[in-house]
Amino acid sequence: MGDQSYGSSSSFSTSSYKNVLCKCGEQPKIWTSTTKKNPGRHFIRCPNSLDSSKDCKFFVWVDEDLGLHRYKSKVNELNRENMDLFKENMILSKKNMELEKENICLQKKLMKLEVIEKKQIDMFMVKGTLGVLKYCKLV
Repeated sequence: MGDQSYGSSSSFSTSSYKNVLCKCGEQPKIWTSTTKKNPGRHFIRCPNSLDSSKDCKFFVWVDEDLGLHRYKSKVNELNRENMDLFKENMILSKKNMELEKENICLQKKLMKLEVIEKKQIDMFMVKGTLGVLKYCKLV
């Protein structure tokens, strides 16, 4: 705990820690952590822990690690979002397969229509040629 940095004493108070005494007989004071690792967490420590000559290391967190709860909450939120995206992906994949099948059917219909169109053009050309030939014989 020696590598912790601490802020000034906090207004945070709890009656359950008022009767706690350190091994050196002092009543610990409530503090608020200002470290990046534990921002805003409350802890108690002996006032003598600031004096290196007194060799007191009394230190206790008095609240839960809210950062851990925030991270767990965020992980749960991201897992829900991931599941929602997975479901959406499944729906879109199914829709994509349906559209691909429809596209294949439409391409087949288009090819049939192109064949019919070519036959009609060929028939028109034949009829036109026959018409010209008949006209030429009559003239």
